[in-house]
Amino acid sequence: GRRAIKVTVRGATNTGGLPATYRATCAPVGGGKTRARTGRATVLKVTRLSPSAVYRCSVQVRNALGTGPASPRSVKVRPRR
Repeated sequence: GRRAIKVTVRGATNTGGLPATYRATCAPVGGGKTRARTGRATVLKVTRLSPSAVYRCSVQVRNALGTGPASPRSVKVRPRR
């Protein structure tokens, strides 16, 4: 079945006091379907990932002032149930 990766937002949580949303994006190493999850929580669960793929993830923050740059990509991660 499909798997998931939990992405934790760290460091970029200072949003200037404005409400923010976070977008975690996970892309398979070597190509394939990229998946993303958006929400207000600082832990986002990116779902519907292939159990045979290895992924690298990044995060962006958005508030009333705009969207920030993507974080550096994570180390290689294998999704779990």
